[in-house]
Amino acid sequence: MRLVETAWDLGFPVYVVNPKEFAYFRRSVNFRVKSDASDAAMLAHYVDQQHSRLRTYSPPKPELATAQALLTYRATLVRARVAIEESYKTLPPQARAQAGDSGILALNRQIADLDAKIQDLVNTEPAYELLLQIPGIGPKTATALICAFSRGTFASSDAFVAYAGLDLRICDSGKHVGQRKLSKRGDRLLRCLMYTAAVSGVKCPCWKPYHERYKAKGWRPIQSILIVARKMLRLTWSIMTNLSEFDPKRLVHLDIKP
Repeated sequence: MRLVETAWDLGFPVYVVNPKEFAYFRRSVNFRVKSDASDAAMLAHYVDQQHSRLRTYSPPKPELATAQALLTYRATLVRARVAIEESYKTLPPQARAQAGDSGILALNRQIADLDAKIQDLVNTEPAYELLLQIPGIGPKTATALICAFSRGTFASSDAFVAYAGLDLRICDSGKHVGQRKLSKRGDRLLRCLMYTAAVSGVKCPCWKPYHERYKAKGWRPIQSILIVARKMLRLTWSIMTNLSEFDPKRLVHLDIKP
């Protein structure tokens, strides 16, 4: 990121390329040689061929960059807390009593401290309070959405869905129709938070009908929840783009792309 930011400060157009995608491209063009020089040449060739569909890097505001870093660190602490809680379950009652809950309590204090710092960083963002109006969207999810949206200009709501890795990967050929799966190529933390938001949201009156509708059509519950998560992302893209209020009545007239 230091190289990216330095190049951007010097006025160069910068493209941040997915390394896995570039690796496939390099192997398809020049699979016999792998060196720093060949990689540099292939990167230049890749950008020359693909620049029309690549998005120019634009640095986020310092406050949002800090909020994103704290949000990622918070997720690490939450995973550590869950791991400790699970390990406690394997201990005999006496050993559990001797171990105490000091580790969990310390993590809880750190997480609470991070929550306060994150909220201070995003409180002034115009879209923050608007996103909190959506059932299922909490402070952490709203922060992740704002940080993701600040990464650049998303041409459409579908592009925002793809950034979160909630778009579908299709593999069809001739009469063969392959199984649809999530691409999972985007922001992992945002994807997890949106799934959690959808799980909470389908219990609310505005999202529950969609969840029930697709379950009635034969979709599995987790698939119906993912459909709602994608719809939430499209809705949040619209709200952040237009800075509009959430209106649950509008959902009645909007269909969901499965």
